[in-house]
Amino acid sequence: MEEKITGTIDHITYYDEVSGFGVLRVQPHKPKNTLFAGEDTITVVGIMPELRLGEEVEFHGKWVEDRRYGRQFRVSTAMPIRPTSEAGLVAYIGGDLVRGIGPVTAKRIVDHFGTALIDILDHEPQRIHEVPGLKSSLADALIAAWQQQEEERSTLIFLQGLGISGRIARRIYNTLGPDTRAIVEANPYELADSVYGIGFKKADQIARNMGIALDAAERVRAGILYVLHQLAGEGHTFSPLNTLIDQTLEMLDIDEVGHIQAQIDYLAQERRIIIEQITLDNALVQAIYLPLYHRAESGAAERIETLLRQAEPSPIQEEANILDWDSFLTHLAKHNDVELSELQQSAVR
Repeated sequence: MEEKITGTIDHITYYDEVSGFGVLRVQPHKPKNTLFAGEDTITVVGIMPELRLGEEVEFHGKWVEDRRYGRQFRVSTAMPIRPTSEAGLVAYIGGDLVRGIGPVTAKRIVDHFGTALIDILDHEPQRIHEVPGLKSSLADALIAAWQQQEEERSTLIFLQGLGISGRIARRIYNTLGPDTRAIVEANPYELADSVYGIGFKKADQIARNMGIALDAAERVRAGILYVLHQLAGEGHTFSPLNTLIDQTLEMLDIDEVGHIQAQIDYLAQERRIIIEQITLDNALVQAIYLPLYHRAESGAAERIETLLRQAEPSPIQEEANILDWDSFLTHLAKHNDVELSELQQSAVR
């Protein structure tokens, strides 16, 4: 079961900006708690937003016993808490937020604005230049650092609020950058296309946490593409229309055939899928392709046609003409643990 710890960042032992993994020493806000008996600070490790010295943070996670480093609190989420006291603001601004602003300069800034400093940085940042004796370059650096940090951290907090782990939230932000929140709010299924390691099922979980309906158009479109990718992974370069509709209905747990058909048409208009009429088992069917596999099949057909038009048969054709295909295909199936359908056998021949 996860626990919650609130504390102030006392020391940053390690932090990787790319992965978001950090090792911190934290002063817990309840030192009399038996968890912290005899300890002024505790070690907190895991994926988290970039945090600052003096910052107050709410951590959720579990205690673990590391063989080398002893007891640690391993976080699943880390939610920064904005400082509300003047002392907290001095510790935060005077930490390592901006090079050149230490505790003395930070105190001068806080003394000038008091606890209204956060509101000023959020809404009237140019007023930082009002602080007597503060270099203009330092004021600009503080404004820029505050805006950049707040944007990133608010996005990571937003993602974690959707049930996304700190590790995955960091990966999403590193991939999509400052537009992350707008992209996710517009269509969380974009994550399946854009972010490595997030497939349809994870994106669907995020979407469900956002309250997106089971029959939402973006969910149905993403589901159609997911089914086609799954079928491709099983060796199918296309899906007959009826098969695609049936599998999509089952996977999405909806029963609106017309809605599925409408979204297939939409994806075809957007050229995200290709629809082609082919003959299958002596019947005309609509074959639904992902563009990659349609290009592959079309290209292979064109090259085969080119070979067939050659005046002289190629060495490969000559060998194929004398090959005992029945024996060859039986040997192929036996020694490769595969079974080819009649259609597949005719394609090989």
